[in-house]
Amino acid sequence: MGEYLKVNGKEIKLGTCESLYYVRLSDLQEIEALGISETIDGNESVKEYLDPASLYRYRFPFPNEDGTPAGDYEPYDKGFAVKIDPETAPQLYRYLRGTEWEHNTVCHSCNVDGAYNVNILLPCPLAHDFPTNVKLSQGGASPVIEIVQQKQVEGKVWTVIRCGYCKSMIRLDAEGGAELSATLNKQADEMAHFKDNASTVEYYREIAARIMAGYK
Repeated sequence: MGEYLKVNGKEIKLGTCESLYYVRLSDLQEIEALGISETIDGNESVKEYLDPASLYRYRFPFPNEDGTPAGDYEPYDKGFAVKIDPETAPQLYRYLRGTEWEHNTVCHSCNVDGAYNVNILLPCPLAHDFPTNVKLSQGGASPVIEIVQQKQVEGKVWTVIRCGYCKSMIRLDAEGGAELSATLNKQADEMAHFKDNASTVEYYREIAARIMAGYK
């Protein structure tokens, strides 16, 4: 079900169900503060979209999207990929590869001459129960997650991530957020040795800072 709000007389799409991937939390806070919204029949008010009890998730504030108007973010399912370092993020790494993370299945589609299609459903290659008799390419699946959204939890703004392969999502508590931030800063340190990476280094550090800002 789509979620819509009228802002400055213009109808905008916020997202679908609990995923408000076309709007940041800060966007909605500004809209409410300015009093420039109207509720659309069948949808909620800006106050309800901001209510933590409503359990909405908001688009992560990616630095390169600063200044984008609410409703205009693309692509809707944007994620920022991060390879998890088991030394810098031990808890997050164990959780990603452990039994508690409920990974989705991964679909691989095959066909014969453009027809006779069959979908092969397999456990996520990062799932603990991935079949040992199924071969992966050399090196196997990398421990990669994607930063995607934020969620209001216990008076804080937790970062929401998803598995890079199967796209199953979890929200990070303060310790998980700190580990992810540390991983990004470590990778920025490694890239800083190369002079052409200045903008990328700055981007990584800014994402790390925005993660941590949510837990203050």
